[in-house]
Amino acid sequence: MHQIYTTLCSSQCHLSRCPDGWGHCTFSWSRQRRWQSGEESLYEVDLDFDGSEEDAASGGDACYHSFLKFVFDGNKHSQLKGIVKGGGSNSGGGFTNGKMKEELVRKGLANENEYIHCPCTLHNDQTNLRNATESIFGEGGIEKRNVMQLLHALSDFQNDFSDKDLYLDLLEAAHRDKFPDKATVPKDLLRLMQEPIATRWKTIGMAARYIHKHFAVLVHFVRAVCDVKRTHSYRNKCGSNFLALANEPVIKCDLALLAGFDKIYFNHHMEFNHTTDKIIGRSGFLAPHHPVQYFLKVSELQELEEEVEKGALYINQTPKSAKLPSFWQAMRDCEGLVEIEAQIDCARKFLEVYKGSLHKHNKHFCNKLLFLGCFGEQPTATIVANYLIISSLGNDPSVEDLMEGQKRRSSLPCTTIKQLILRCLQIS
Repeated sequence: MHQIYTTLCSSQCHLSRCPDGWGHCTFSWSRQRRWQSGEESLYEVDLDFDGSEEDAASGGDACYHSFLKFVFDGNKHSQLKGIVKGGGSNSGGGFTNGKMKEELVRKGLANENEYIHCPCTLHNDQTNLRNATESIFGEGGIEKRNVMQLLHALSDFQNDFSDKDLYLDLLEAAHRDKFPDKATVPKDLLRLMQEPIATRWKTIGMAARYIHKHFAVLVHFVRAVCDVKRTHSYRNKCGSNFLALANEPVIKCDLALLAGFDKIYFNHHMEFNHTTDKIIGRSGFLAPHHPVQYFLKVSELQELEEEVEKGALYINQTPKSAKLPSFWQAMRDCEGLVEIEAQIDCARKFLEVYKGSLHKHNKHFCNKLLFLGCFGEQPTATIVANYLIISSLGNDPSVEDLMEGQKRRSSLPCTTIKQLILRCLQIS
């Protein structure tokens, strides 16, 4: 039985289940290749399709005729019925997003009750962060006094050095001057900071973590450079702007929140989008995998929200097993109860906006098809099957029961899968 998972980006990529096991297909005209490893196969064929030049109907027709040219055994037309089980695309117009599913269903290539579609997950995740940062902290700008401008000010200061080797040499010297007892300089300090751009993957979080981790050295370094540079130079203006913002306790709290959120949450979920599939050996995941990831994102956000509420009850204490310890530490420098409560409310609203954007970009998973996410990999499917069998007898399965018959562990913990199953059953 053939099953195809389609991904449309700048090229058309299809992940397929072939008759002799799980495999992945990239369809295209110009070539066809096959790799065999035990029971698993990989087919790759190039399909030249530019979604910007085709309407949705044309995209569905093109896929149907392209699949007919792929070598199947027996009646080709009958084998194409419902063959596409999931897909992905950017969020543009034409043959993308929900329109892709509609046209594949219309052509009989997909079953409406089986097909899961994933729009560009990198774009969606970055949009979630952008919505939260711009809504709560605002955009950067030379006249703005917020954490986003703190990031931009250091970036502009760094970029004003045409000789980057000189910049790094001065930065290293500043570290040795600030911490004379430390024998070595951290290697990550001597890497140029990524320019923080709201629409570019991960750069905001990377910049926030860099500045937060090396805050003392960077302040010492920028102050030393500004002391010897003429007052009205662009470099001095950027440096002075950075120093002024870095001196505000509220902005330091916001920096700690951004850096902590990136470290404990955002970065590893973005990395999932670059997952290297064990069969195709490059970035890619099946559409049913993503509903599981969505569930994990929501669950981890709820844990962060619970931490913020606990912190609101015990303002002078860091919540037990805190996931954002630096944020709570930074709040100790805030002036008075009113400012502390404002920072907690800021964190609360940040998570609220992020969660709202997350749900918006994943709402197409919140239906009866979410349950298919449980079967994104064989070990997970085994756990699900064990759960359904045991629970149908009126018993509450243990972790050992769920793992019975497993040859290898699932990439998801059993407790997480158990929660996912319950959530799926509620929605279904």
